Amino acid sequence: MLRFHSLTAAASLLIAAASIAFAQREGVYTDPENPGIEYALQGEFAGEIDGKKYGAQVIALGDWKYDIVLYEGGLPGEGWTRKDSKHRVSGKGGRIEGVSSLGGQFDRLTVMVSDTLMLLLDERGNTSGRLERARRKSPTLDAKPPEGAIILFDGESAEHFKNGKLTDDGLLMADCE
Repeated sequence: MLRFHSLTAAASLLIAAASIAFAQREGVYTDPENPGIEYALQGEFAGEIDGKKYGAQVIALGDWKYDIVLYEGGLPGEGWTRKDSKHRVSGKGGRIEGVSSLGGQFDRLTVMVSDTLMLLLDERGNTSGRLERARRKSPTLDAKPPEGAIILFDGESAEHFKNGKLTDDGLLMADCE
């Protein structure tokens, strides 16, 4: 019973936060270490809805508007195939007492998203689905290139780029002159 009340309280907080509409855009962010409040909700989630495996991608559109794409079978590359259904849900987000969240509707279910969790609630507030933040990494991340590969940029040389230069911290800089 305590668990039900805790989930209901959490869902109520998410619903309240999601119903706040922000008229002012907070800015454009290009630093991945400091992405801005809206960006924190964007990303991938994986879990179950009514006992079936699902994946979801949350896409920030600016001005606290979001699209949520739900994939039956799991995330693309982890269960979902083009033969499986996918559903696009639009939502509006907000921030209350330091907590960012968004909400939308999917097949009579309310979709609530925080930075770590996506809940799908029925008309009575019961949890029909729970998807948790997914942090996928490419299996080739940090792998050595295949033998014979031509490495265009390694952070140490811009020799393969016309008028290419390196910044002091090893980034490629284009010379637009």
